[in-house]
Amino acid sequence: MAVDQKIRRQPRPASEPVKNAIRGHLNNLLHSPDHQNDQIFFAGSDEYAVDHVRDLTWTGPERDDNLWPLDADKNDAINASHNQQVRVREGSTTRTNAAYMFPDKVFIIKKIAETPPRSKADHRTTDDHPMNSGEGDIPKRSPG
Repeated sequence: MAVDQKIRRQPRPASEPVKNAIRGHLNNLLHSPDHQNDQIFFAGSDEYAVDHVRDLTWTGPERDDNLWPLDADKNDAINASHNQQVRVREGSTTRTNAAYMFPDKVFIIKKIAETPPRSKADHRTTDDHPMNSGEGDIPKRSPG
């Protein structure tokens, strides 16, 4: 993803076969008799998630080169992008809600965070101060 890129959320597929296959393979490695603690950077299957590097809902592909094992807490925190509060104008009505509540809208990336969120609630936005409120260093969208 890049600044000024336009993206649209898409629904997650009902199943994620590539992700499930990789998770199965990693679980087999973790439980193999010749397992060495330094072979894999996580301690056990309940402490990691097979994560999409670019999330499926932000147009990421369901392919092995878009997956990696990630600490489960970090994976959960990355989902803060779905929970960012945004303000959307529809005709004469303005609504504020989490980004995932607007599946039919196009989003334009205006900034890429320098530090990751600590939790999925750590998106630093509120109903009164959504991401695109014009406060801070994210500008309001220009009319037109």
